[in-house]
Amino acid sequence: MTTTHHHTKIGNTFLYQFGLGKNIAYKTGHWLVNWMVELDGVCKQRDKICGVVNCDSGGNSVYLGPSIFFSTQRFEMDIGIQAAVAQHLFGNQQRDRYFAEAYFGWKF
Repeated sequence: MTTTHHHTKIGNTFLYQFGLGKNIAYKTGHWLVNWMVELDGVCKQRDKICGVVNCDSGGNSVYLGPSIFFSTQRFEMDIGIQAAVAQHLFGNQQRDRYFAEAYFGWKF
């Protein structure tokens, strides 16, 4: 969720993910490696610049592709690349071809 500053507000962005995976290697109680196919989406509202709606902003994009997930009891990571399979963008915007994603987490 974004905030407003000087009557300018960048559109809120909503992310969604769905995936199916298959264990490819593991050591019970220690670590796990999964190969996954993910469907990732980004839905963005229009921007408002100086109180005026930017008609060339916002939209919805859906991506599909593989990723690798690795996890231990304290660490996890997911790295993948997806191709754009559907895009509904508002106004005149450049379309994406790919979406690269990575996240890392550490449990204290």
